[in-house]
Amino acid sequence: MVDSDDALAFWCQKFGVSPRRLLQAIAAVGTSPRFVGEYLLAR
Repeated sequence: MVDSDDALAFWCQKFGVSPRRLLQAIAAVGTSPRFVGEYLLAR
């Protein structure tokens, strides 16, 4: 999901979160955009 700086910037913008928050979500639920989005919405 986040294998480059561009990908990190894209997903941070899409979810409206900081890089740190996005990486925390990925660490918690894996790299599925669906699961990451659900995780971020729940918190």
